[in-house]
Amino acid sequence: MSEMENEQHFDVIKGLHVKHLNDVLEKIFKYLDAESLLNAELTCKAWKAAASVVNQKKLWKLLLKKKMSNSPLWERINYCLKSKFLQTSSDSFSSRNIFNKFDYTAKALQNNWLKNDLTRDYVDCDVGLRRCVFQMRNKFISLWEPTSGIFKIWNRVTLKVEEVYQGPPLQFDLDFELYEHALMYSLNGHIYIRNLTTKTTKIHKPFGSDNGKSISYFRIENGFLCATVGQKNRLNFRSDVVVWKMKSPTEIEWENPKTVPSVRMDNTRISVDSNFIIAAHHGTSDTICDVYLMSKPQGKPKFIKLPVGRPELLFQDGILLMVTNEGEIKIVDVATSNSRIIANIGVDFSGRSNFLRCIWNHHWYFTLTHLEY
Repeated sequence: MSEMENEQHFDVIKGLHVKHLNDVLEKIFKYLDAESLLNAELTCKAWKAAASVVNQKKLWKLLLKKKMSNSPLWERINYCLKSKFLQTSSDSFSSRNIFNKFDYTAKALQNNWLKNDLTRDYVDCDVGLRRCVFQMRNKFISLWEPTSGIFKIWNRVTLKVEEVYQGPPLQFDLDFELYEHALMYSLNGHIYIRNLTTKTTKIHKPFGSDNGKSISYFRIENGFLCATVGQKNRLNFRSDVVVWKMKSPTEIEWENPKTVPSVRMDNTRISVDSNFIIAAHHGTSDTICDVYLMSKPQGKPKFIKLPVGRPELLFQDGILLMVTNEGEIKIVDVATSNSRIIANIGVDFSGRSNFLRCIWNHHWYFTLTHLEY
């Protein structure tokens, strides 16, 4: 064979392996995805030997982290297996095995979704759905049926029933929040926190035992619990808005809450973050937001007018996000009142409702439904 032919057939990977240039091999293999890395090992004995001398644990861990950062499904699978993933192991292929298991699970889930292959155990529900209230968070899914007072809790990933919890029956005005591994609801001025992991419930009395207070609005947002509080058995068009900081999903700083007195509560939704408390009053053609500073909640509010009626508002990091009736996705900086349109869906929302959620701080999605009477 001529010298030119030898150069044409020179195997770079084999050559680097023969010369023990493992660091260079690792830098090359680092650019491969999982499928390419597996195929490289199957190319020939020389390539398999070359792949065996690099830091496989490091390579597969990088692939695993990259996949989890780019795929919500992989991140969700990892959510239930964090303890296993973080365990140290002397097996250099542990990350590779985890990657392959996650890959198999993700493909199986996607295949089932495409084929709508769901078992009755997953979708069956033995509580009445006519008046039910449904919530979904990272770890759990909850369904509350107010006539019976039953809370039904599913594991978010496996969709298996975790618990059927008996709450207070015939409380149609009860508010509840599902937050991480906690189920919270208010009743008679008291706040109940159900730990869905330990299956224990604690009753908190933030206004004392005999307080004569009722909680008419109850919400958790951006690490804060907020409630509107008024006198029991009295029709209140104005209520105090009380905000507590959350230490953890089941622990709240009850001392020294922030209070905004006498807030108008007709068609009003409360939103909070570390800097602002917003009371959004929804009208038929526009929405007026009363903006209070968290540092001075009893001060005079600032007003922001939004040219949308009954929008689905999101609030995070000082930014309001909404979908307008014209199908525009709009953001408003609460501190400056500056606004801009970030996308135009091209759909007329008149006579429709929209459902808007913020996921992983970056992505939004919505659904459209016709309103029929």
